[in-house]
Amino acid sequence: MKAVHPLADLLNQSQKLYQDIDKIFDVGPYDLNRRTIASKLIAQVAVEHWSSLMLLIEKENYTTAIGVFRLQLESVVRATWLLYAASDSHIRKLTDGKALVH
Repeated sequence: MKAVHPLADLLNQSQKLYQDIDKIFDVGPYDLNRRTIASKLIAQVAVEHWSSLMLLIEKENYTTAIGVFRLQLESVVRATWLLYAASDSHIRKLTDGKALVH
């Protein structure tokens, strides 16, 4: 049996997790208010960054992957902040005049 490189195994596990998370996004937000929709949209951006990060690592483009990782982390933090900590006025400033498609 051929040994699996630890990074390849990690990428495979990450792909499985990505598929599970993608199913969650298909369900939609639990509430259709601006806060949950905005948080979900930013979380989806984080997942896009994660998907790109996996491709970069697979291609051994580690330097660029570090930059995308930071974007991904910032998106996760922003989505969490929007959902749990942002004031209603922050939510209004970020979403006023924007069509939020969930």
